[in-house]
Amino acid sequence: GATTAMLRNIACQFAQEDVLRILEEIGMEGKFDVIYVPRSPMKKSNLGYAFVNFLKPEHVAECQALCNGKPFGKSGSAKLCEVTLAHLQDSKFKHIGCRRRGKDKGKPLVIAPPQQPAAASAAASEASPAAAAATGGGAEDEGGGLAA
Repeated sequence: GATTAMLRNIACQFAQEDVLRILEEIGMEGKFDVIYVPRSPMKKSNLGYAFVNFLKPEHVAECQALCNGKPFGKSGSAKLCEVTLAHLQDSKFKHIGCRRRGKDKGKPLVIAPPQQPAAASAAASEASPAAAAATGGGAEDEGGGLAA
């Protein structure tokens, strides 16, 4: 199932670290691994939306239940959050130039390392064709641009 969500109508002053903090405060801590908040270089603010890659499809549903129709965080903004599935999903989303906390603020923020390092995945694939099939065998879904 799909795990990458778009959070629309977030206050424009929120940075990636703010989105991280708000998601953790509402009980989503440990349920996502990448956050991306596109920013306008001219306005020095975000574009009013964020992308979050959750670890499981049910975490997307949980975020929808917690955030849809409510203000996202404390900002004084009257905007009401809407959580939808992003067009770009998981493996494609994670490879658009991610960063670790505190570095290169224009790139997506990686919260945790990938669950299975590429070297371990390759070793498992070589050891057994069944292992490659069990891990998805590298199949990717079709996807368009980032915006939903």
